[in-house]
Amino acid sequence: MVCKTYDRLLHQKNYPHYKTLEYLIDNKYKLFDCHMAKVFINNLAVYPLVSILHLPTSETGVEANARINQGTRPIVRVYYKRIKKPLTHPYEMDLNSRLNVFIDKAI
Repeated sequence: MVCKTYDRLLHQKNYPHYKTLEYLIDNKYKLFDCHMAKVFINNLAVYPLVSILHLPTSETGVEANARINQGTRPIVRVYYKRIKKPLTHPYEMDLNSRLNVFIDKAI
């Protein structure tokens, strides 16, 4: 059921990958066998490690750690405040702590 829902949302409904996983995470206790949903979700990488990520806060960085925060809310090491404006001191932003910040685009 988890795989079928994932495939339907991703390919028939054209959900972006991260929204498909967020749907599965939000419904793992309601619609699916919780254990099966967790196993499925934990074995998918939303963003490959060191993907370049653009945030709506005009910040750009890379995924720094996919293991601590599994799913769609990784830790992002921010290197740019705006495009072509590098920071002298990059910092890490834990998206699990900043629930109002989402990833706009992954390259």
